[in-house]
Amino acid sequence: MELTELNADEIVLGQPLLVDCYDSHGHLLLRRGLIVSNQKQLDFLLEHGLYARPEERARAKSAQSAAPIAAAVVAKPLSPFGALERLGLRLQPLFFGACAGKLPPLVDLGAECLGAADQIIKLGEGDADALFGAVHLDTSLPYCIRHCVHRAIVCDRIGEHMAIAPEHRRYLVAAALSCDLSIYNIHDQLYGQKDALLPVQRDAIDAHPVATAQILSSAGVTNTRWLTAVMQHHELPNGKGYPRGLVRDSLSEWGLMIKLADMYTAMISPRRYRSASSSKSALRTILLERGTTIDADLAVHFIKTLGVFPPGVWVKLQNGETAIVTHRGLNPKAPRVMSVVGPRGAPFEHPFERRTDSRHHEIVDVVERDELVEIDLPRLWGYNP
Repeated sequence: MELTELNADEIVLGQPLLVDCYDSHGHLLLRRGLIVSNQKQLDFLLEHGLYARPEERARAKSAQSAAPIAAAVVAKPLSPFGALERLGLRLQPLFFGACAGKLPPLVDLGAECLGAADQIIKLGEGDADALFGAVHLDTSLPYCIRHCVHRAIVCDRIGEHMAIAPEHRRYLVAAALSCDLSIYNIHDQLYGQKDALLPVQRDAIDAHPVATAQILSSAGVTNTRWLTAVMQHHELPNGKGYPRGLVRDSLSEWGLMIKLADMYTAMISPRRYRSASSSKSALRTILLERGTTIDADLAVHFIKTLGVFPPGVWVKLQNGETAIVTHRGLNPKAPRVMSVVGPRGAPFEHPFERRTDSRHHEIVDVVERDELVEIDLPRLWGYNP
């Protein structure tokens, strides 16, 4: 395999690698998309030599030179949906490697998780409504990574509502991203499984909070709130959770928050053997279970964060149209919506906004998603012309 040596200016700290990187013997060190997070790591790599395939290197240089021109010609806001998809695709091989005990050399798992957390926080601060839309509607990623990202989004938004500063919240979001690492390789299998769990599956699930904390600790994660949240994210306030059956006074608030986000995002995700629960049904379950399997105070923060009609849910309007909520408003019962289906069931060619504070277009009820209706998420949230 022909390789050429990379220069220091071809690797940007904190930015995804544009090429697969090899050592001088042709052994793969870092895959394209991973991030070199600190100068010490970069210096070590360059000192020992970092190489790439000539054709990949040429494409990367071409992309770098074209980027400023493209940005000058088209100055459009970047879609958070595309950013979330790229984030998930970057984390997916990293999480598989961590689960298998085969992280690429010199990859800092903790730094990668924190970098992803910082990006989620930034996206949420830019357009939280679009991120909630992704949680309810976006199925572009495989479930194994989609569930991690969506759970992290919900934790970030609850944390923001609770006034947790971003410099602390990043560890909460990283914990929400990484809390299932030890069972990451069977997530998709469990997602599509209708039959009862096999004994080996049950054992893996029961052990995964502690096993995942061990993976993170072995990879260099030392933040105690992060590790504790991971170990306790399946404990319940009533003491009937696992692995230790702890009661509320002994539990981490972050662990309880991750449990709540995990429960909600799992309920609203369709399975191969069942449809997704509506957000209305999921919120009702959370209200009914607060104080037992769900912390009562966190349930209140959660519902106030999402709103009565969360962005991304499908609703029926008074005039018979079906719409998708896109933005929360000052009036929680009158969010902004885009109508997508007419009163007779025919999809509109182009969705359009309806004012739900109008009696004729007020929301009657939350309805299930119509899987036959194709929706363009960036366009629905105004990121496409």
